[in-house]
Amino acid sequence: MTWNANREELNWNYLGYLASNVRSVLLPIKGGRQLVISPRDLQYLSKGKQFFESAIAGCSSYEEPARLFSIREQNVPTAATALRVAVEVYRSIHATPPASLEDLARKLKGYTATLDTVEHGPAGEKVQEKPLNELIRFIEALIERASTERYRATKTARA
Repeated sequence: MTWNANREELNWNYLGYLASNVRSVLLPIKGGRQLVISPRDLQYLSKGKQFFESAIAGCSSYEEPARLFSIREQNVPTAATALRVAVEVYRSIHATPPASLEDLARKLKGYTATLDTVEHGPAGEKVQEKPLNELIRFIEALIERASTERYRATKTARA
């Protein structure tokens, strides 16, 4: 039991760390400042996109159940895990689960598109305010959830 609790705590630590770093890239853009994105920031944005892409793969699992267990790369959760986290975070923001997996996938694809726009920086198109605010809101809820789960995992491991 302790090993699983430690592993879950590490997963939430990583997810919270990743989300915090993505948020730190997005907040100056929300404030209207032009930002020169460093190679390290690009890595965080890429990992963030991979998380959303994994959750999107989970959304299509109804037609393709094998996609639930797909892993694209190290430190990217399986589609099943990413989908579970995305649904829980969505529910914490909206107080209801998504209407359908297609609706959730559409929302997550919007987040991915916003991250793409940010990634291409000043040379790319300007980031639209509403999608950016929604993405930041989702990421902040993800950070809060990660903090809660890390605390719960630590408390469970000590018990």
